[in-house]
Amino acid sequence: MHVRPITEFGTTIMSPCKKKDIMALESVHNNFTRELFLRVTGLSYANIPCGEQRRIQISLPSLASRRKKFDLVMAHKTLTGRLNIESDDFFQLCPSITRGGSLKLRAYSARTQIRSKFLSQRTVAVFNSLLRRNVLEISPSQFKRMVARISDLGTT
Repeated sequence: MHVRPITEFGTTIMSPCKKKDIMALESVHNNFTRELFLRVTGLSYANIPCGEQRRIQISLPSLASRRKKFDLVMAHKTLTGRLNIESDDFFQLCPSITRGGSLKLRAYSARTQIRSKFLSQRTVAVFNSLLRRNVLEISPSQFKRMVARISDLGTT
């Protein structure tokens, strides 16, 4: 049984924002990598590196960066019409005269705290930094590859 597909299913819809929920997800990932190290390397339990070091050794991106990547891909699919939903319900594409590009995303203002954690609020800042690369004109698979190459997706 694979753990990542189960724990990452629907991350763009149900993205935990409470510290305890994030820690619970990271605990599942840490437990899995610990078991992986025990079985593969044959190290004793006391000699296994900490969770962060294990994640780096097996080239597993952090939970926050994986969630950010999924959010950006979902926003791209929404804005390019690949999903059967209206992008106007989530985002506003506004013309811009700044150096950052000719278009900018503007999210609808959040009236409640929980609304401020929605996909449309989480992705606006990072997606606006990508808009100057004409990301709305590329396919979702090209966009996924581009996002995978970007090492710093921000921490917001």
